[in-house]
Amino acid sequence: MFTPEKAGSIGIIQNYRCNNRCRHCLYASSPQIRENIRFENIKKIITEIKNNIPDCLIHIGGGEPFLNFELLCSTVKEI
Repeated sequence: MFTPEKAGSIGIIQNYRCNNRCRHCLYASSPQIRENIRFENIKKIITEIKNNIPDCLIHIGGGEPFLNFELLCSTVKEI
């Protein structure tokens, strides 16, 4: 049985923007999507993970996180 306390890794979807539009994309990412998660929300998510699942690995995904390099760097520093 899965419980959050036993999670081995958790992903943060930073955005749904991608420079491709692959039919097989799990998140339906595309170049037309311009929204990103706000950094304040990312900080809250990371704090919750660290406080509740300290040994959990965190990975960053979405469309293409490198399309907002500043947000990606801030997220990595926060982790």
